[in-house]
Amino acid sequence: MAFRIPIPRRGIRSALVLLFLLLSPYLLFKHLSILNGNTVEEDGLPKTNKDLLKNKVENRRDELVIGKPPNSHDQIQLPFGISDRIDDEYIELEDDQDQMLKQKYRNKSKSKFRHGSISDKIEKEEEEGQNNQQDDNNNNNDLDLGADNRNIKRAEHKFLKNGYLVPNPKAPHPIYKLISHSKQLWNKKLNKQSKTLKQAVDEYRRRYERNPPKGFERWWAYAEKNNVQLKDEYDQIYHDLEPFHALPPKKIQSLLKESSELSGMYTISCPGISVTASSGSTKCIYKIVEKGLNEEGRRVAKERAKEQLGLLKDIENLLEPIKIVMYSHDVPWQFVGHEYKGALEDAASVREFFNPDEHEIDTAHLGWASACAPHKPLRHDYDPDVLPNLEGLWTGDKSFVWDHKATMDPCIHPTLTHLVGFLSGHGKGPGPSKELYPVLAMCKTTLHADVLGVSMEAWTEDVGDDPIWDDKKDDRMLWRGKNTGIYFKDGVPWNISQRINLVSKTSQTLGDIPVFKVPSAADNQLEPVGKPNNIPLNNLNDHLMDVAFVDQAIQCDSNVCKQVEQDYKFGSRKDWSQGNQYKYLLDIDGNGWSARFKRLMTTNSVVLKSTIFPEWYTDRIQPWVHYIPIKADLTDLYDVLSFFRGGHDDLAKEIAIQGTKWSKSFWRKEDMVAYQFRLFLEYSRLLANDREEASFHLTGEELKKRSDEDIIITEETVSQDVNDIVQTNGTQFQ
Repeated sequence: MAFRIPIPRRGIRSALVLLFLLLSPYLLFKHLSILNGNTVEEDGLPKTNKDLLKNKVENRRDELVIGKPPNSHDQIQLPFGISDRIDDEYIELEDDQDQMLKQKYRNKSKSKFRHGSISDKIEKEEEEGQNNQQDDNNNNNDLDLGADNRNIKRAEHKFLKNGYLVPNPKAPHPIYKLISHSKQLWNKKLNKQSKTLKQAVDEYRRRYERNPPKGFERWWAYAEKNNVQLKDEYDQIYHDLEPFHALPPKKIQSLLKESSELSGMYTISCPGISVTASSGSTKCIYKIVEKGLNEEGRRVAKERAKEQLGLLKDIENLLEPIKIVMYSHDVPWQFVGHEYKGALEDAASVREFFNPDEHEIDTAHLGWASACAPHKPLRHDYDPDVLPNLEGLWTGDKSFVWDHKATMDPCIHPTLTHLVGFLSGHGKGPGPSKELYPVLAMCKTTLHADVLGVSMEAWTEDVGDDPIWDDKKDDRMLWRGKNTGIYFKDGVPWNISQRINLVSKTSQTLGDIPVFKVPSAADNQLEPVGKPNNIPLNNLNDHLMDVAFVDQAIQCDSNVCKQVEQDYKFGSRKDWSQGNQYKYLLDIDGNGWSARFKRLMTTNSVVLKSTIFPEWYTDRIQPWVHYIPIKADLTDLYDVLSFFRGGHDDLAKEIAIQGTKWSKSFWRKEDMVAYQFRLFLEYSRLLANDREEASFHLTGEELKKRSDEDIIITEETVSQDVNDIVQTNGTQFQ
């Protein structure tokens, strides 16, 4: 039997652990020192990841930290690399601007790493459901630095699904990102468009999971002949009409007849392609329900009906037979509850008709919230009896618009129901209708169920005398208009409505407002934006704004009219030519949608637009490329103007130029006709007793053959058009 000496095991074990903890840091440091006795200061070799990043920018060796030879495929180009190699894969950094900045950075003789643009380590933020961060837009790339396995994350702003960008103080000024990101979205949209009839039909079937409507090939031929751009971007029509696919044709025909007899409606009837020249006229006609309209209402309805006939003149013989009802007023008409509309959309998605016996439709009077899903903020937790703190919004957390259409939705931005007079003027909001009528309206909000049509009222090609950007005399933003948007009376929140908010804030001489620091030159684009600084309002307003109401107060009770005229700034009118001297022009909603936008976009000025009304072209224009989107509460206005006025005139000029080109290339009369043409074909199918028969069915080789024929026809047409132009010009110059 072996003899054992008693050992106090617990005491020795504890002593060993303590000794290990004390010696470990020393041994680790000694081990690193043995690799090379020199320090960074002595020969430039890095000791830390911060040194590593600095040396990467300056093209200096870094193998002591990474532990790999300089030509290793795991080299990482920082801070603005296009292809950062990680685990044999590349992360593609999307921004063209990043490439430019990286090149500038590396061309400097002695480049210094900017504190905050890239940090050594940023703790991974928790994802909260309410943030709804867009994965595709937030390129927070974690870079694995070899054996150290330390994560480096480039500071990025957050793109939220609600349409806002939330700035990161450690990232550069957010407007750089908004512009570069928007350019990518626009170029991607342009490049993916269908170029043949077959491609267009395939894309239609992919997007909407059904065949196009009958006559689609005639629409395509018109679009090709008239060089209509973005031939796939008609999602607005789909969203407006999709609920009606859940209603039987006879139901829709009944609703059409019922609505055509209501006051303020007018019906357009087109025999279409079914009528030959020998059997009758193919011209469209209109009929107005004048009952209930005053003299002005009858005049306006007649003008708008005639304008629609003028819009259809070139295609009326190409349409399918149709009767369509339009609302003659310039505001939305239909308000339907979410439960009913959602049930229709659900039925349409599975190609079934809506069965009212299977659904209990909630028609409770929830006001505007009735149009929202139960989980949306406006319906879930927003109190319509509590007004928002407008001053708190001005001084609160910063955000900017990146997806303009998403920011127009009151269901996810509930304060719009108080800040936008069109909504707040109705108090809590109307009760939902029990029917969904197939009626076209000139405008709508995302809460309304109208079918959005093209309005000729916004169309113009005349902008007055308009100097080029560099010859414009005033660098400030101009706005003149009436105090519309809401009826001004006691008991309604007119004092926080959109136009009052605009004129009130831009005329203040006391107080200050937080504004981000603006880099003074292009070389400083990498500088972190930091936190906003409080700037005196009188300085900002003097340098940035020329804003005022005109004439006298309207739409108000007499006592409130006097108050408005006393408390808010009224100024002189500006005609078009005077207005065109300003580089920055604001377009803002009034009682409804703004009819100024087309004219403003055609000028050589840059347009800032604040609206909650999506229009027929909304999917066909790109904010930050063609115009500057502004939040409905206007709290980003000073940051936007300060950025462009603070050394970025060239970027504003580029947006102005691109906006003018867009107006002349994407908002021509032919583009309006193409939208209405396609809408009428879709509408005609809904009314057809057999919707399958009223659809476009060509597939395979037959469709490809038709596409080839269309190409030949188009080439012949273009050739003939060119000959006509040459002959005409030759006649003129003889």
